[in-house]
Amino acid sequence: DDCDGEIDGQREGCYDGPDGTAGVGRCRAGTRTCVAGAFGACDGQVVPEAGDGCDGVDNDCDGQVDEDFMAEATACGQGVCANMGQRICRDGQVVDTCQPRAGAADDRCDALDNDCDGRVDEGHVAAATRCGVGACAAEGRMACEGGVVRDTCVEGRPADEVQDAIDGDCDGRVDEGFDIFNDLVQGRFNQICGGCHGGSGGLTLRGDFEVNTVNVPALGAGLDRIEPGDPDSSYLFHKLRGTQRDVGGGGNRMPLGGPFWADWELERLRLWILAR
Repeated sequence: DDCDGEIDGQREGCYDGPDGTAGVGRCRAGTRTCVAGAFGACDGQVVPEAGDGCDGVDNDCDGQVDEDFMAEATACGQGVCANMGQRICRDGQVVDTCQPRAGAADDRCDALDNDCDGRVDEGHVAAATRCGVGACAAEGRMACEGGVVRDTCVEGRPADEVQDAIDGDCDGRVDEGFDIFNDLVQGRFNQICGGCHGGSGGLTLRGDFEVNTVNVPALGAGLDRIEPGDPDSSYLFHKLRGTQRDVGGGGNRMPLGGPFWADWELERLRLWILAR
């Protein structure tokens, strides 16, 4: 109509992408139409993008799919379950390959998060402990410190031994270095019990005391006066405590008429019998 050599309304194929890419991947040609003696824009064409992502499509029309996706390192899990992996493209989907390692059911004392809960050694049970003897005896626990089990029990410091029925120097012996019966006790025993126990000379608590008492039968109770290593089977011990009737004996508590022995004096005799 406008005598320009072109027929208005004529259509033809067109493609503005690089040669050889049309029909590859997502790229395809379009069409353009002659209007007023000139072809317009190329409609419907799809040209290559700058690179491939991860969508299962050849976006850059080079015959490959998702080849430009860059894998990234990833981490997962915590404690001993921690692991490494990658974020990769698989079948058009971004996939994290990281899988946590298997952990333990309980924590133990090793400075590791064995059960992978973000806490370290919380499952350790601190058992109670004891240490030392005598006045040095103490208590502690098997604590977990820095991944190591340590006994927190600390013995006390020994002191000089004195006559108090206590192992003050912490050597497992009580009042060693002292006569098991002091002069005051011996004097009181002689004054009150002389003649009524052990014959006319009285029952001495020094010198030949062991000869007169250890493994010597007591009258009426079926026990020895002193049974080595066994205070409860020693009749003299019961007489001094006033428990003689509990073991089949009788008579009055010794010393006859009192004053009776203090607890620390009885304890000293008990320990002496245990040591025989």
